[in-house]
Amino acid sequence: MNRHFWLLLHRYTGLAMAVFLLMVGLTGSMLAFNSELERIFAPQLFAVPHPGIAPLDLATLAERAEALVPQARVISVGFTETDQASIYFEARKNLATGEPYDLGFTEFFVDPWLHYRHLPHFD
Repeated sequence: MNRHFWLLLHRYTGLAMAVFLLMVGLTGSMLAFNSELERIFAPQLFAVPHPGIAPLDLATLAERAEALVPQARVISVGFTETDQASIYFEARKNLATGEPYDLGFTEFFVDPWLHYRHLPHFD
């Protein structure tokens, strides 16, 4: 009885762990294809390259993003892909209340070729 109990416990514990490891392996392997999956499921996050026109530099992108969102300070700008720039924000403090502004976001993606002539301001 004792050997039979341990045999069944070992068998079913092993099967449960195998199912768990299979799920972890399948879902974790999707991380290797993160960029490709993002392009499929969120194509609006990627710009269309403009041949013959150089993308804006990171400093210019940071200045323009900070002008769009005056309640925030740009803390990081980078090219996540060749056709995508990511800008991270930190909320500034509201001088009237002493609390940080509620931005509703901490990051947005911009077209590095776009010159932001007629984009709306975030309020």
